[in-house]
This record gives sequence, structure tokens and C-alpha cells, in this order.
Amino acid sequence: MEYYGLLKNEQPDSIVELVLCANVIPAEKKKFLETIGIECKELGINSINTIASKYNYQFLDAEPKVSIAHSINIESIPETEKVWIFQANPTRYDILNALSDDKIGSEIHWLVNQHKNEISKGHLGIIWLSGSEAGIYALTEIVSNPEFMREPEDEEKYWIDSSDKGEEKLRVKMKVLKNLVNIPIYKNELRKTVELENISIFRQCQGTNFPLTNDEWRLIKKIILNHNT
Repeated sequence: MEYYGLLKNEQPDSIVELVLCANVIPAEKKKFLETIGIECKELGINSINTIASKYNYQFLDAEPKVSIAHSINIESIPETEKVWIFQANPTRYDILNALSDDKIGSEIHWLVNQHKNEISKGHLGIIWLSGSEAGIYALTEIVSNPEFMREPEDEEKYWIDSSDKGEEKLRVKMKVLKNLVNIPIYKNELRKTVELENISIFRQCQGTNFPLTNDEWRLIKKIILNHNT
């Protein structure tokens, strides 16, 4: 808005057309901006990466994100009795920017709406983004049992609807072991593996927490290894 005003002030007789591109644009902000002539376009990370690859573009934050993504050797992660998928809805929570926020770092909290008596400290978690860019965006270790808690302010700000903020809800604390936000593993890639066609989140995508079998995790772990190489 300030940039739009600056341009109009400098060139009052010129036609100014601006386009705001972002991974997620809250509906109320989109409606307001478009009333003053700023077009809004949601552009997913897959599209951004495709364009960047076409022109051999290197992101300014690529180097630190690579170091984060490879900060732990996935082959050294011990076997666990349970692995869970934690789903993020991009229309409710901006998980992409949350995972990229240095203030949040490697610790993130997540709602437990299903399987509250089964999810526990020591299990592994997979952060999954729903929608058109669906797929795996991080691998985590669950470092607390489910308990009622509020999110830290740095995480809470990424809720798009203010009604989701400021409440104590059943959550777990997780440590991000592998951040894949710049190199996600998309849903379509997983579907290429026949044994993964019927994982729980494919059968019923409504919900927050989904279990994986040991065989499914073994295959996904292999895909992550091949994906990073």
C-alpha cells in the first residue's frame, strides 16, 4: 500500500498496476487490497521452484536452508515404534513461513486432535501441507507428551484466523530434524510408490494427526534419502 501511494504521488497522472504474490494471502487482506487496485496472486512453492530451475536461479536463503536440511543424517535416526503425520492447512496456518522463521528455529508445537492416547514423546513426526502443494515439508522428533499449552508468540502469529490464537489446546512440542521447506516431497511423488497408495492421509484427508505403519515409514525414509541426493 505504501509503495502504491509512493508511485502515485510521484507520478499522479500515470496508471499504476501492482500485483502481490505470496504463498498464502488471507481472504480479508486480499479483498481489501483488490478494492484499491492491487491484484493478488497466490503462487505455490512448486511453481516458484519450477521457475527458479528454468532460469538457474539460486534463492538468497538457499545456503542456510541447505545446512538446516542436512543438519542430521536421516540414516542415523533410530527406529521408533510410531511415526505420525501432522497436517497443516495453509488456509488456516502459514506453515511455510513458520518453518523458515529463524526466531522459531528447530522447535515447533502442534495440535493433537486425534490419537491423543497414542502419540507420545520419542515418536517421529512428519509435517504435511495440504492443498495444491500437498506433501512432506519437515521431519520431526516429538519431544513432549500431549498436554494443554499455548504456542509461543513467534509461532502463534502465523495463524491466519485470529480465532485460532491465544488458546490453550492439546499439543506436542516437536524438534525439527530435517527441514524440507525448500525441497518438499510432493504427494504425487509418494503416490508413485504402490505400497504408499493407501496411507492413512490418502484414505481420509480430514484431520490433523495420521498414523504411519512401520513399512510405510521405511519406504518414505528411503524416498527422503533419494530426494536429498
